[in-house]
Amino acid sequence: MPIDRISGKLATQYTPPELIERRRFPELRTILSVVNPADPQGPPPADPASDPQYQNWEHALESWAQTHPEFAPSGAPPTEFDDVHTPETIPKLTVLAPIGSVVTADPVTIHVEIQGRYPIKAVQIYLDGEFAGEKETPPYRFGWRKDVLGEGGHEAIVKAVDAVGNKLEQSVVFSVQ
Repeated sequence: MPIDRISGKLATQYTPPELIERRRFPELRTILSVVNPADPQGPPPADPASDPQYQNWEHALESWAQTHPEFAPSGAPPTEFDDVHTPETIPKLTVLAPIGSVVTADPVTIHVEIQGRYPIKAVQIYLDGEFAGEKETPPYRFGWRKDVLGEGGHEAIVKAVDAVGNKLEQSVVFSVQ
């Protein structure tokens, strides 16, 4: 069963793949709980404990489970869905600079503000497809000299991740003159 590691609830389409783990919630039962020895092909017994061997089988199963913890019941599976990773909890990004698509200032600055329900863990920036920096605390401002960037069109990709793994990615396209 796919479970979100952060919330412990059922994973959804918004749960980041790296935070999904498959868990088993086995229910250990002896065969006497599901098969009536007097009628093996019939319905399960209404009261399995009425079978004289039932307690012996149950005791043996409990003893076995103690030496095989990977098969021991780990509680009931969750019934609620992950509410930590939803469209409402994804951080929101506002580009404060550059204003407009043409940049004439030196240095060229990308300045973003990020807000979310959970604390921001890191903000990364990629410039023209190459990793260009990371910040873990505000202000989230990145700058380059115009002569290093060169004139012409550029694209910055800003990626943010919060403390629970919600991710945001936004492109900032600009031209240096």
